[in-house]
Amino acid sequence: MLLFMAWIGAAKADGIGFTYAFSHEYETRGGPCAGNGFGQPCTTGDDVVKVDDTPAGTAWVSPHHQLPSLDLRTKGWTIQMDVLELVASMTRKEPSKDYWEARNNNRAPEGGDTANQLHFGVNAFNTNIKRKVAEQVEGVVQPGFSVDLDTNTSFGPANFMLLGAVRMGAQADKGMGVGLYVVPELGIASVFDVADAESDYKTDLGLAVGGQLQLSVWARRK
Repeated sequence: MLLFMAWIGAAKADGIGFTYAFSHEYETRGGPCAGNGFGQPCTTGDDVVKVDDTPAGTAWVSPHHQLPSLDLRTKGWTIQMDVLELVASMTRKEPSKDYWEARNNNRAPEGGDTANQLHFGVNAFNTNIKRKVAEQVEGVVQPGFSVDLDTNTSFGPANFMLLGAVRMGAQADKGMGVGLYVVPELGIASVFDVADAESDYKTDLGLAVGGQLQLSVWARRK
């Protein structure tokens, strides 16, 4: 679906580009799978390790924005889609839905204990303020939001993050565009709690905070 949206959007966009983000986003009261997001410290290659031995009480850290996003620019909006993240996520393994159901019922998994990850992510920003600050350089303020969903091919437990954000920075938008932005973020996250996996995929809903430093490049369609 995300790939289809990217294809349709690219056909209608005024400009197309990429953004690399140096980011740190975390849910402040998440479960024990911390560091690289749900599943990462709970798997070793294709083998599921004992999740009960992971330290509890740590914050869940989002694994998003490790790869550049595909950006579509149209009518003052910048839409950033994690297309490369989606493709890359499908090469990684995590505990499957059957693994957790087997763990709940004290039995061996029947359909395999790992599944491929799936990451869906979209950011959207609208240019609210634009001011010329130097020759061919303008400052912008762009309020927006970020939505990220992490699940897997067995459609097991999922992590969800919704953040409000304001992107502020400077950009040169003559011909080939380039911009540098800071993006403070605040919102909520629903994170699968491995420690309470017996309780029908219990999730922790909590405050999520984060920030990004974004470097964007784009080209305008003629």
